[in-house]
Amino acid sequence: MLWEIDIFPAPSQPDFRAKQVAKDAAALGIAENITVKTAYGYLIQGDLTEEQVQTLADQLLADSVVETVEVRGLTPPALERSPALWVLPKPGVMDTAAATP
Repeated sequence: MLWEIDIFPAPSQPDFRAKQVAKDAAALGIAENITVKTAYGYLIQGDLTEEQVQTLADQLLADSVVETVEVRGLTPPALERSPALWVLPKPGVMDTAAATP
C-alpha cells in the first residue's frame, strides 16, 4: 500500500515558509491576502499497517515538540481526493541537505 505522511508545524509554532510564500506572492502581484499552509512529506510504499506507519512518522520522521503528523493511506480513490499539492525538485537539481549524511 502507498502511504502519505504530511508533517506540519505544530499549532503553537510559526509557519515561516508559509509567511514567505504569501509575502512573495504579494510582491509578484499574484495575490495580496492569501492563506498559505506549508508542510513537508513522504510517500512510503510497503506492506505496513496504519499503526506501523504512524509509529514511523511519530518516532523517526517528525519532531513531536514542534510538528504535527497526518498519515493517510493512498488507494486510487484517495489519490484523487488528496488535498496536498506536492512541489518536487526539478530533475537534475541536487538537494544538498538530503545528500548530507
